[in-house]
Amino acid sequence: MNINNQRSKLTICLAVLLFLSNGFWLYLFIDQAITRSYQSESQRRRDNALAQLLAILPVANRINATSADIIRVARQTASFDFPPFEKDGLVWVGNLGLKFNKAGRLVEVQPY
Repeated sequence: MNINNQRSKLTICLAVLLFLSNGFWLYLFIDQAITRSYQSESQRRRDNALAQLLAILPVANRINATSADIIRVARQTASFDFPPFEKDGLVWVGNLGLKFNKAGRLVEVQPY
């Protein structure tokens, strides 16, 4: 009877350890899936910001380019259709923050 009691304790202990290890692996799997989701969203935003930047460079490089011209092109290539807004001295269009000087020339670009 003593051997059966030890076997049942061992079986219960092994079952608990198996349950805990499976829970740990499940946690790792879910954590990696969430991390990949955030990484892909971050990469998508960077790609969109780069596309916007590449679209506004030729316009911003023109001598007679105005801030309205640059904002219009940036808005056309934005990945979402929110109206531009100003915050902290930057005009935010899509994933880019654009800073203009008093003459309306583009002087700084910041990604979201």
